[in-house]
This record gives sequence, structure tokens and C-alpha cells, in this order.
Amino acid sequence: MISPLWLFILPGCVSQEKVIKPGQSLLYSQHIKGNTKVSATELESFYKQRANRRWLNLPIYPYLYLYRLGLRTYDQAKVEKEINEEQDRYTQKVRAAGTDSIEITRIERKHEKRLNRLNRQLIEGNWLMRKGEPPVAFDSTLARKTTEQMQNYLQSKGFFRSNVHLEYITDTLQRSRVTYSIVENQRYFIRKAIWVTTNVKIDSLLNANAPKTYIKINEGYDGDKVLAERDRIDKLLKDNGYYSFSKQYIKVVLDTIPDSTQNIDSTLRNNYIFLKTIINNPPDGSTHKVYVVDDVYFTEDAATRGRGQRDTILFNGIHYLSRNHRFSRKIVNSKILIRPHTPYSQQKSIETQQLFGNLDIFKFANIYYDTTGGKFNARIYASPLDRFSYSVEAGGTVTLANGYPGPFGSTIFKVRNIFGGLEVFELRATGSVEGVAGFISEGNNSILSSQQLSLTSSLTFPQILIPGKIKYFFSPYLPQTRVSVGYNLTNRPDFRRYGFKGTFSYLWQPQPQKQFNVTVLEISRIFSDYTKNPAGEALKNEILDLKSEGSTLWRAFQKAFVSSINASYTYSTSNNLRQKAQYLRLFAESGGLFLFVPQARDVIGITQSDSTGEGLQFYRFIKLNADYRFFIPSGRQSTWAFRINTGFANPYGPAGTLPYEKFFFAGGSNSIRAWSPRRLGLGSSPDSVDAKGNYTYKFEQPGDIILEASVEYRTPLVKFSNFNIGIAFFADAGNVWLLRKDKTIPNGEFAIDRFYKEIAVGSGMGLRFDFSFLIVRFDFGTKVYDPGRRPADRWAVTKIFGPKSFFAPGQSTINFGIGYPF
Repeated sequence: MISPLWLFILPGCVSQEKVIKPGQSLLYSQHIKGNTKVSATELESFYKQRANRRWLNLPIYPYLYLYRLGLRTYDQAKVEKEINEEQDRYTQKVRAAGTDSIEITRIERKHEKRLNRLNRQLIEGNWLMRKGEPPVAFDSTLARKTTEQMQNYLQSKGFFRSNVHLEYITDTLQRSRVTYSIVENQRYFIRKAIWVTTNVKIDSLLNANAPKTYIKINEGYDGDKVLAERDRIDKLLKDNGYYSFSKQYIKVVLDTIPDSTQNIDSTLRNNYIFLKTIINNPPDGSTHKVYVVDDVYFTEDAATRGRGQRDTILFNGIHYLSRNHRFSRKIVNSKILIRPHTPYSQQKSIETQQLFGNLDIFKFANIYYDTTGGKFNARIYASPLDRFSYSVEAGGTVTLANGYPGPFGSTIFKVRNIFGGLEVFELRATGSVEGVAGFISEGNNSILSSQQLSLTSSLTFPQILIPGKIKYFFSPYLPQTRVSVGYNLTNRPDFRRYGFKGTFSYLWQPQPQKQFNVTVLEISRIFSDYTKNPAGEALKNEILDLKSEGSTLWRAFQKAFVSSINASYTYSTSNNLRQKAQYLRLFAESGGLFLFVPQARDVIGITQSDSTGEGLQFYRFIKLNADYRFFIPSGRQSTWAFRINTGFANPYGPAGTLPYEKFFFAGGSNSIRAWSPRRLGLGSSPDSVDAKGNYTYKFEQPGDIILEASVEYRTPLVKFSNFNIGIAFFADAGNVWLLRKDKTIPNGEFAIDRFYKEIAVGSGMGLRFDFSFLIVRFDFGTKVYDPGRRPADRWAVTKIFGPKSFFAPGQSTINFGIGYPF
């Protein structure tokens, strides 16, 4: 039988006579050969033409077929007629509207929308033509330009004697195959590099920073590094007072090594070059001038209207101009890195703007340098944001595995500069309703409605609040101190959990890619109650049964006090999908140190008798976590994404377990996607089954150790005017384990001799709906290997084509998510 997919694809295998004009040929393929030192991927970027995409590298053109299908129904004259008719209708409607400005605005808005649609159709064709690809007719002129650019690129990499030859053959079907033959020859290396300048100060500055040069002796010549070196010198000079300097003054000269000056092997001499970087003087014959800042002026209410003239206050060498001086000059002064009587620095100007931009106090902070009157003054113009502001957010959430949608909403109220020290006070109220699986059981009869309410207030200071002078060390690094207090309520039919949480944190960012967050104190007071209904009674009875068997799950429903200190480091590179990128987050936390202070235990009412588990429960623990992600572009618009997530937690003290919020869990839309949230694990402990023998994954599985790895291939599927649809194929692997043996959970603890046999594996595919401001994701994951099943059933993938298919109970999961999984 012929698959329905083939019925669509096969018509794309069309003869070239129908798509190419007489005398032309279809660009069928392009190939690069002969290159050994420069990768083909680098050279392919210079293609001036791209062949029509083919299916499985066969002469089958699905996108070309879509274009031709649309072309059959496309009538350019009809579109032009519709544009003229739209113009006439618009003129008539505007004339009929008279002086009604509101109606005219509405007419213009609709007219512009229709006209844009018609103009796009006139230029790009109808929808099918836009989704497809027009035939690419081979153009020898463009091929020769490709050859020239490849040649230039090879020379920029030090292959000065390289050659690129163009060859193309056209067959009887009018298909052209193009080959670019590369002859690299030997690469040239840098034997010596010097700077040449008549300016003694510049020469001294260049020599002092010589270790930072991009030009390395005995390395192959690279034009990109030469350009980077020009940028480095330009930046170095501009950061050391040379305000009017420009890269135009930097000239790079290459020459071969003179025989009389280099004692090297004669067979190598011809492949070495001498690189000279010349710093030219200005055309008028003068020398480059070092600009020293005379005065610094800060206007805090630029672009605002007000009565009266601005008065000026001099504080720590800075002139502050304002009508009312609302902001603390001491704090503002710490954000201004430009100081009087110091050389001009481009970097300090940029960092000053970043410091002001990070405050959430000003709309903008622009810096200008005034050279009039023989002075060199820095003028900073800042315009404040509204002191009071609020925003409202609303949306929907859905846990697709349980089929229960729900809304959420939040309101944020801000007060800026509340105490005059550039602080920001924020009050956030959030409420949501969502469908969740039962705490103990899962299945169609256990879909529960969970309401969550939270109220959080925070106060952010634009500095590190530490006694002494050490706080000034953080001034250039976007420092913040954040204090927050919040209340959270989770209300479900089977239990209710609520509590208070307070934090005191420091944040700073030494580089754009690096961020530190140190929470010196985090305190939570947690309360849990079973509801007085059948669902609550059933949960309570099951928890008591687990307690009698020695399980620690019952502690999650005790009144608790949790204190900790934690620190995190985040490193993140470019988010550009066309570049390699990576993300690393390291996290460390120590819980319970607060309880070692006897006075603290007295304040919160903890006594030694609480170690029995009654009353208020407290915890001591250490937790570590590392999350690494790596992204590699593939092809034109596709990406390979990789992730490794690992963590370890060690509870100690009377409780002997972690607070429930501190456990590791596996499964869900951002974890192992073939399992429902929190249902994977522990180790190879047996999964629960129902009366029919189906695996139910009944319990949440809190663990002390986690190991996860994921790989995902992301590629576009269909593009629309307002959003795009992408498809992803993924594989996830991992599990969670206990640190210590628990007799109620056989094989649940981590063991070095068997953990690798307990790595669960899931795979699947998903759709991504990209609305530019939001990505909505649906992932279908199916279990490949489940270590918790009976040994004969663990390779679940062998069952999916038999009586137990993809949709057998417990076999597959559909996850809904916002954003990418990682």
C-alpha cells in the first residue's frame, strides 16, 4: 500500500521543464571538495544560492511543489485590481466620515491592515507560495561571486596562496550540479608582531597591555583576530582618555620575513609573515590627545516638566541639578563611575548607564560629553519613572495529563524611591486554579482542583547592605539587597498547606553572563491540615499507614520550621539560536544553621521534645545542585539542545529527612517527560499496580539524589504571519534515589554497583507554538525503559506495538508547558 504521506510528496517529483524557463537549469546540488584545514560548514556560509530543499536527498521537492500549487491559483492582475478597489473604498469611506476623527482613525486602521495584506500577496504571492519555495535557477554569475568570497575567506585565514575553482555540470533534465574545488596550500604563520607609533604614551600603554593581545606568535594568521585586535586597541585607548580616537587610525601591514633578520629553517621562511600594527597620528599632524574630565553634572529630572529653575548642589565632586532633589545623592554617587579630574573612559560610561538602567527608577540615563569652552565635561541626563505603578497579568494553566484547565492572575503594585534611597517596594498578589493528580493516587478518578493564593512584599535596595567599606567593592557590579516576606496558601480537596516565608538576599552581576545570588537567611513556617471530608480522611489514613511502616512521607504534613542559607552562580551566554550557547547554574544550600543558636530556638518555640515528630518539626540538611545546558545550531534554522541536571542532599539531625519542598523530583514537562510530574523513582523500587495489573505510578517520589540527561532536536515546521509552529524530537533519561536505605522502599537507595541499571529512559516528540512573546509547548513522551517495573516489563518500548500500545495505561504522557523545557 502507498502511505497517504506519499500521495502528497510524490507530486513534488516534477520535471524541470515545468518549473524552469527555457535556457535555464535548476540548481540541484552544491558540493565542496579538497578542503582539509577549513571546514565545509564555514565555506558553505558563502553560498549565494541555496538549492531547493529535497526529501531524503531524493529528487523530490515538497516545498517547490507547494509553491507551484499556489502559483496555479495566483492571479497578479486580480491582486492589483483588489488594491485599486481598496484605495477607492478607503477614499469614499473617509469622505463619508466627514469630520468624525474617531471614525476616520478606525477606517485608516482597517485600510492599512488590508493594504499590507494585499501588498504582501502582490510581492510574495499567496499563502501556499509563501510556505513553499520558488524554483532556484542556477546563476553562474552568483556562483562566481561565491567562489570569490570563498577565496577571500581562505586568505583571511592565512591561506594566501589558496585557489577556488568553480565547476558545474548540467544534465539532460536541466539540473545543475555545482562543485567548488579548494586548493588550500600551506598556511602562513605569524613570526613577529609589533606596534608602531610615535606617541610615547600610547606605546607605553600598548606594551603594558601586551599580554591581552589577540595576535599570538607562531599561530596561523587569522583576519578575524586581526579585526578583534584593532577593536581591542581602539577600546583600550578610549578607556584611557583618548576620547577622539578612532579605528581609522589603526593600520595593519603584512610582510614576509626578511632572510637577514630571521634565523629559521629555509623551508619554513616562506610561510611566515611579519605583522606590523601602525597607530597613525591625526591628519593635521598633531598627536592624539588625552581628555581629562573637568566636571560631572547629573540632572535627575530631565524630560520632565516643572515650575522654577533647577538648583545645583555639589556633592563629592558631582554637580546635582534638580528642582526638588528627591534621590539620595550618596546612593546616586555610587552609581556614577565617571569622576572629575580622571581620564575619559568609554567603559566607565557604559557601566554607569548599566547601573542606572538596573535600578528600575529611571526611564533612561544618557551621557554626553561637552567640549565647548575649552572644557571637557560629562553631563548625565536621567528621567525618573512614575513613583507609583501597577500591572495586572492573567492567563490559563492546564495539566494535560489530567485534562483539567484553570486560570491564573496576578497584580503587582510598585512604589519607587520609597525612602529616598532609590529603593523599590513591590507588593504582588497571585491566585490560580489548576488540575493536579492526587497526592497519593493518580488516575481519572483522582483529578483534583488545587487553588493557590500568595501575597508577597519585597523591598530592593540598590547596594549591598554590609557594614564597613566592603560594600563599595560591589558598586560596579549591579548590586542589590532584597528583603521579602510572603504568605502562601495551597487549598486542595484532600489537604490544605499554608505558611509564611521571609528572605534576605544579596545579588550582583560582575559580567553580563555571570550572576551571583546569596541568600544569607531564608525562614519558612509551614502548616498542613487534612480536610474534613472523605478525600482528606482517605489521605490521612494512607499517611498513617506509611508512618507505621517506617516511611518519612508523613513528615510532609507536620507543622514545620525551615531555615537555610543558600548561594547560586549562573553563567549564560548568547540566546541567539544561530550561535552556540551554554547555561550553567550551581546551587548550594545549608539548612538548620539558624537552629544552632539557642535564643533562636526559644523565639520560635522549638524544644528537644520535638525530635519525636510531634509539634513543630525542624530540619537540618545540606543540598547541592548543578544544571548544565548546551545548544548547537544545526542547518538553517534547527538546534540541538542538551541538558545534564544532577543534585545531592544530605539530611541530618533529629528529623532525618528533608523538608518536602527541598526534595528532588523527576518526571513532568521540564524533566523526564514520559512520566507524570514527580512520579519517577525511586531507583528500581517496584511501581504500584492496580487490580488489572496496570502500572499506576500512584505515589509522588521524593528523593535525595537526582541524575537527569536530555537531548532534543528543535526545527521549524510551519510559519504563519503571527506565529510559528515548530516540532521537536527528544530523549530523556534519569532517576531519583534515596541517600540512605529505607526498608519500606526496597532498592530505593543509591548504590554505585547498580545505579546505572536504574536509569529510566523516555522519548517522544512535541509541538512548539511560538508567538514571539510566548512559547506554548505540547510534548508526547512514551516510556522506553522503566526500572521500577517487573524485569520482564522494563523495556516498555517492546510493548507499544503489541496489545499494550502507546496509549496503554501508564505507558505515555502528554505534557503542557510554557517556554522550552530547558
